[in-house]
Amino acid sequence: MPHFDDAAVMAVTPSVKVHEPKNILQHIQKTEYSWSIFLRRMLSSMGALYVTPGPFSIFRTRVFSELGPYRYAHMTEDMEMAMRMQKNHYKIVNSHGAHIYTVTPSTLRGLVKQRARWTYGFINNGMDYKEMFFNRKYGHIGMFILPIATFSIFSALFMVGNVISAWISKGIEVVNRFQAVGFNYKLSAPSFDWYFVNTGVLPFLVMTAVGLTIFILYLSFKLADGKFRLHRGIFYYLFLYTFMAPLWLIRALFDTVFKRKVSWR
Repeated sequence: MPHFDDAAVMAVTPSVKVHEPKNILQHIQKTEYSWSIFLRRMLSSMGALYVTPGPFSIFRTRVFSELGPYRYAHMTEDMEMAMRMQKNHYKIVNSHGAHIYTVTPSTLRGLVKQRARWTYGFINNGMDYKEMFFNRKYGHIGMFILPIATFSIFSALFMVGNVISAWISKGIEVVNRFQAVGFNYKLSAPSFDWYFVNTGVLPFLVMTAVGLTIFILYLSFKLADGKFRLHRGIFYYLFLYTFMAPLWLIRALFDTVFKRKVSWR
């Protein structure tokens, strides 16, 4: 509530955390939600929040009397409301110390359906508010955040596609070698030579992205929990999440291209 002492503040969003994760998927989401807490704190400082989460976001009543009520918005009404507020230069801030807990999907099918809806909502709400993109009138959210968020959808697919392609090529190479010389059962100590280190641009970008991810995860847990502690959710997130995300990114793009309607559940 103290955020509303600033008369310019029209809405305050909370920090959403995962309630009692029980399986691998929910532990992955716990780490992801901690990341989101850091991200929302950063976007708040830039005046660039583009979602007012359904759980426990607080508004001044004049928001609805002046801009109208929630609208049907590609099954992501909380995102459309935030974009509508940003378009009209209404200030949204985040209270990272106000925690609300959510029960997350416990199955891969449920998770993909939920995240595909979120991504589909972002893409389609972005098209509805396309005039905000690269528009100085809307500050950081128009010039940087919305374009970067859109670009990240395609860059994530590109990077994962490259990794999978490299694995497939390596597998084909191993099969061809086996067909040529048979199974080599001799074991030898691993060796390392700097000459064979791949110094291309893509490996450098991947390593940089991994390093930044680990650093941001550290900051995220410090902000969300007041401390950083290694736990299995972090490892699940680092090694599995990257390869899960394309499942809902591709589905959201498919639904958008072919104008398929999405459902809540």
